[in-house]
Amino acid sequence: MEVSASQTASAVASFMGLDADKADEVRIAVVEACINVIEHSAAEDRHVYLRFRVKPEFLQVEVQDRGVGFDPDSIQDSKIEDKIHAKRKRGWGMQIIRGLMDEVEFQSGEAGTTVIMRKMR
Repeated sequence: MEVSASQTASAVASFMGLDADKADEVRIAVVEACINVIEHSAAEDRHVYLRFRVKPEFLQVEVQDRGVGFDPDSIQDSKIEDKIHAKRKRGWGMQIIRGLMDEVEFQSGEAGTTVIMRKMR
């Protein structure tokens, strides 16, 4: 799923004229959001729902699931010094998404989670 989402994100970013670096940032953020759905949503169907909105000033990508939801404020940023010797090196997804995109919002509840990401032109 994340490969198809990545290809679609690249095509939309190219269509709207984002430069290669910004297009890559969008693509990677979309992949991370899709992986989070697959690994953490606990949705029965594990489907990823994507919406792209092209505006004159930005590209907005929404990645949605129908999972159990979570409290975004409960997730703390990972620290490299804690991960170096840890068995589990994962847990960077939300931090990567925030670092790559200009605006990120997490809306989550019992009906699922939507990650709203914007990349300015």
